[in-house]
Amino acid sequence: MPPLGDMRRHYWLVLDMARLAGVDLVAAFRDGRIDNKSWAAMVASCRMCGDVELSLIHISEPTRLGMIS
Repeated sequence: MPPLGDMRRHYWLVLDMARLAGVDLVAAFRDGRIDNKSWAAMVASCRMCGDVELSLIHISEPTRLGMIS
């Protein structure tokens, strides 16, 4: 199994990807729509991804990859 990515980096990647999808994770957490376990699972899943560079492209150039028209 490859090593997990940096926790802080992936925390911010999760927030940025959610924002691009129109989701406010902080508000969802505050309102009780997601809990600590769900938030941690999202970050853990992101940390296991082997294609961080593609996520960074999505975040920096969402129209290039068709995420936003």
